[in-house]
Amino acid sequence: MSHSIGSLKTNNYELRKSLGELKEEKERLTAEEYTQLKNKQIAIETAQTTQNKERNRLEKELTETKNLLHEIKQKLALVETDKDKIKEKLEKLESSQVKPAETETVAVKSTDVREREKDTEMSRESLIKETQEERKSSLVEDLLDKAIQLYRQGKFEEAIAKWEEVLTLNPGKLEAKFNIEIAQDRIKERQKQEDLKSTLIQRK
Repeated sequence: MSHSIGSLKTNNYELRKSLGELKEEKERLTAEEYTQLKNKQIAIETAQTTQNKERNRLEKELTETKNLLHEIKQKLALVETDKDKIKEKLEKLESSQVKPAETETVAVKSTDVREREKDTEMSRESLIKETQEERKSSLVEDLLDKAIQLYRQGKFEEAIAKWEEVLTLNPGKLEAKFNIEIAQDRIKERQKQEDLKSTLIQRK
């Protein structure tokens, strides 16, 4: 009887031990599964964040491309308008030429025609030059406007590039030279602030 009770106690102890081990194993597996699920969730969130950034970048590039196409269309429209103006002026010039008198000799007529052709060619060149100057002036104003916008956005390097384009078209544009100097000073100030911030971070 005593032997049977001792055997039962031993069996009971072993059962409790096995039950405890099973419980620990269950908790360990649950923790591992939780960790795996958590890692998967983090990976999914990271992938979604990356996709959102890429989508935003593509949308921004698409918008910039659309704006660029719009600007190109506007410039093409201006070119077509300029061509029509030149054609109209040339037609007026040609129609305003005085016909030679019938009593003139062939030699005089030939000389007069050559003179008129020369005048017409000079007028054509003058008109083309005048139109080119107008287009250049318009382009300079556009570049100045874009440079100011970039400067206000804090994009000093890009603004300087636009002002340099202005100086290429019109070297005597003092406004562009003055603004370049101001933008360069702002770049230096920003660099100093960044250096100071970096120094403070390193000290911490």
